[in-house]
Amino acid sequence: MFCSVNDAAEMTARHAEALKLLAERALALACAVQERALVAETDAGMAELGLAFHRIARSARQCLALEAKLARDAEQAARAARAEAAHDHGAEVKRRRRHLRAVLTREIAEADAACDDEDDSEADARTERLETLLDEDELSDDFLAMPLEEQIAGLRHDVGLAEAALAAAPGTPDGAALATHPQGGAGPGGGAAASPALAALAPNSS
Repeated sequence: MFCSVNDAAEMTARHAEALKLLAERALALACAVQERALVAETDAGMAELGLAFHRIARSARQCLALEAKLARDAEQAARAARAEAAHDHGAEVKRRRRHLRAVLTREIAEADAACDDEDDSEADARTERLETLLDEDELSDDFLAMPLEEQIAGLRHDVGLAEAALAAAPGTPDGAALATHPQGGAGPGGGAAASPALAALAPNSS
């Protein structure tokens, strides 16, 4: 029968409380029997009470051992749950990083190909910068919480794809519009300004 996490926790707490009560009662009874054994009037009476004390004390020890085992099992389960959550988080971080790297690496290569006067060193520098940024970003607590498109837009700007877009657009003498809106937004005249990555990837029209 399947138990939810809350049901299992409630059952564990209930069992722990029962074991605690049994251990306390068994210990109290063992002490009372031991006191009677010490004042027994005959050897037979003392032997009988001594045997009873031994059995009750053994029950008390078993309760204490079970109580300790319950605590160890609960801690082990908690550690396993934390380890699983950390593993899932780490795997998701790696998947997000691989996706970001793939998208930006492709755009860096396409932007480099669109700029005839740009040598390979610029693309290499942007790729190296991208890896540094990803190293920093994945340590952030909100790495997975940030919207994917927002992350991509920020990385485009930070690795210099905005400058690559300007270099690939001969119809833009000064890059004021793109530089002012590195992650997209309203351009001059109220129109929507193209994303720098889109500008770099779009074929030049003649």
